[in-house]
Amino acid sequence: GPVDLRSSGMDAAIMYCEGPGPGQYGLQVMPLELLAVCSPELIQHTESLADTLQRLPLLHQVAALEAWPTFFGLVGVKVPHAFKGPRYSLLTMGLQAALNGIGAALLPMYVAGDDLHAGRLVCLSDKRFTAYKGYYFVCSHEAVDTPAIATFLPTVLAMSVGTLAVMSLPVTFATFRDKGVLR
Repeated sequence: GPVDLRSSGMDAAIMYCEGPGPGQYGLQVMPLELLAVCSPELIQHTESLADTLQRLPLLHQVAALEAWPTFFGLVGVKVPHAFKGPRYSLLTMGLQAALNGIGAALLPMYVAGDDLHAGRLVCLSDKRFTAYKGYYFVCSHEAVDTPAIATFLPTVLAMSVGTLAVMSLPVTFATFRDKGVLR
């Protein structure tokens, strides 16, 4: 979640948030793309997606409570209990709950992928959605052109989706700010 850079004494952070706050610059490193998953033991193969989602407990990530209602809109399913169900603060907790048959979770592929490939989890739908929040590299206006940020920025850019394809190194944070890549 968000980090208060001023009170923490940190120059920068990678945060799951809507984007940089006031007095900050930010670069989206990675969006959060989620898939609905559960243990294969919870699946009744004659059941529709809507019936399955109405029957299963929904596991909620505290930082993304809007995720299930958004997913239901995407797949065209109405579920009256969209906000009910166990809540967890870490994606790995949601993964463990789904693996143990506690309910259905919305998880990114980087968390659930190994278990999906091994058959320990199944996808409830082929639809994925991108959360309105994402992972951002954020730093204060004061720290933007410091040597530490300038040294770290190429690593952040290499992690971000497609950014290096349109920029040439060496770069500075100011380069990206001026080109409109940063918010």
